[in-house]
Amino acid sequence: MLQLSEIVVASENEYKIKEINYALLDLSIKILTPSILGIKIPISIEKCSTYEENAKAKGDFIFEKILKPTLSDDSGLSVPALNGEPGILSSRYSSSGLDSDNRKKLINKIKNLNFRDRRAKFICVLYFRFFHNTFFFRGEVNGIILTEERGREGFGYDPIFYYAEAKKTFAEMSFYEKFAVSHRGIALRKLKAFLENTSLCENSTEGGS
Repeated sequence: MLQLSEIVVASENEYKIKEINYALLDLSIKILTPSILGIKIPISIEKCSTYEENAKAKGDFIFEKILKPTLSDDSGLSVPALNGEPGILSSRYSSSGLDSDNRKKLINKIKNLNFRDRRAKFICVLYFRFFHNTFFFRGEVNGIILTEERGREGFGYDPIFYYAEAKKTFAEMSFYEKFAVSHRGIALRKLKAFLENTSLCENSTEGGS
């Protein structure tokens, strides 16, 4: 098992921090955020063309400042009928970048599509850097985009992302229900399994997973 006392998470999103804390709870790892360390991640850093590249850019930015194990993510919603929109621009889809405006823009784009063409996929890519070692963990979940919002939990596109197996939107699920099936929950369980079953040292060579 990789022995870690703390991980710096390259995010200030309270919901994401809650999910990470919950996933790694029994590993007794302290989760730190950039603001705790007096660091601000520039918005311009998310300018890459893939989730992996964006996650790596954020993680490396933090690591190079504090030289501590670092975890970052990039996530988004992809609608194949819209050529993958909003994709890596999910958090900046509307001109304001507000969650509510992002949802409105997506609803306007899919409202005239038939139910089958409103299929979508949430994607999360985690990037973990431990000194010279770097690893990726990916999670995906399929759903349908609704034309009206349902539920008040979660954040982002959760109120319009309908998960058929539960017959609920992500925003209608409790934190624990959503974590059990969500894209980030899947990726975080992969990360946890990795931390529990690997052994690294500071001088080991860079790798990927």
